[in-house]
Amino acid sequence: MSSLIPPDDLPVTLSWITASIERHEHTVPFGTLRTYLDHAERSGRPGHPDYARDFDLLKDTWLAVHEREILDYRHIRRITGHDLAPLARLGVFTVSVDDADPGEEKECPHTYVLHAPDLESACTLATAHHMGHFSADYPPGSTPPSILESRWWTFPGAPSWPADLSGRTWTDLRGESELLERAYRTGAGR
Repeated sequence: MSSLIPPDDLPVTLSWITASIERHEHTVPFGTLRTYLDHAERSGRPGHPDYARDFDLLKDTWLAVHEREILDYRHIRRITGHDLAPLARLGVFTVSVDDADPGEEKECPHTYVLHAPDLESACTLATAHHMGHFSADYPPGSTPPSILESRWWTFPGAPSWPADLSGRTWTDLRGESELLERAYRTGAGR
């Protein structure tokens, strides 16, 4: 089982059936599938780090183009298989970054929810994301922000409170593809 996002040129074969029980199969580079999945209408559904879990998003448009006889797009299609190896499962972590100067009180740190192989990696990824997002505040050679390490601020899992709770807001980064790829690369090196 691979712990890295597959290369874009990896051939992936999808199989599916239509309402008429006709079977179809198509092989395409993973990069093409990833592009279609990244642009698929999710209707509020968050992206999953394992792209294979989202193949059903292709059923009503992209798959119809690859059927032997182009049928009405309203036909029901169901994915029946694929040969893409599943990615290693990543955990969900909440990490709070405190970028206040020493001695300065800050009302609310920046809290992020993200996928990572472990809490230490989640802290590293959250800090890097924060520094990149607020790059003007961190010129080269500056001190990086600290992690609030209490169980109230940094812990495994997602917060149990709403993301917009005053004084306890958090940003959901679980669907950020760049962070997911870094999380998989981090996990592979362990």
